[in-house]
Amino acid sequence: MTARIQALSGRAKPGNHAIIAFPHAGGSPRFYAPWCRELPAGTDIYGVTYPGRDALLDEPAPKTLADLASECATECKPIIQSSNSVVMFGHSMGAYVAFEATRSLQQSGIPVTAAVVSGTDAPHLQPQPGTEQAWHRASDDDLVRHAGEVDVRSREVLAVPELRRMFLPIIRDDYRLVENYRAEPSPQLSCPIHIMNGESDPEVTASRSAAWAEYTEADWHVRLFPGDHFYLAEHTAQVVAYLALILR
Repeated sequence: MTARIQALSGRAKPGNHAIIAFPHAGGSPRFYAPWCRELPAGTDIYGVTYPGRDALLDEPAPKTLADLASECATECKPIIQSSNSVVMFGHSMGAYVAFEATRSLQQSGIPVTAAVVSGTDAPHLQPQPGTEQAWHRASDDDLVRHAGEVDVRSREVLAVPELRRMFLPIIRDDYRLVENYRAEPSPQLSCPIHIMNGESDPEVTASRSAAWAEYTEADWHVRLFPGDHFYLAEHTAQVVAYLALILR
């Protein structure tokens, strides 16, 4: 198993500020490509490709989310060590991977500026009553329906039979990682945690998301944006501006 982290901005330079972006379940770093247009001078964005998709299609899937995060942490090290400041950003599933990668890096003596977790409840919480569905064990049709409810773009992609055959196994395996993951209470991060959500996201609640604060010894902050689970796609400029402020 391996992960890949590559510059999306096409002009990455040592000494710049850096955003390392971890995708959602079924996602790829291409999701973050529009951010490149909003980057301030001296800031680069790097996208993470998980095993089993895109250029890593033949790589075996990780056994656990912690295994994936550990591999990502290894790939992040040279970027962090050559950058002025670094934000580890993850959305949905990516928030858990980014958090665990940040934790792994910290244990290796490599701190980052901040962890930014988006679109998720805190990682130790069990599903809310009535939402305990194990989507990685659901029928294909039920999983397609659920993915389409969360993201209309997934509905459009999965409506194409060839794309459904390609992407549905990836989505299913990512749900397996998330649904079998619960964070250990320690160690806490030494860097701040920034919690970002869409105001009308049905996947998270304010109190359960704010419980991320338990995972840092430093400051924590909550930033809400208009929109649903994929508010990121609608408010690219505002999101990138917020991350740029954290970096500085």
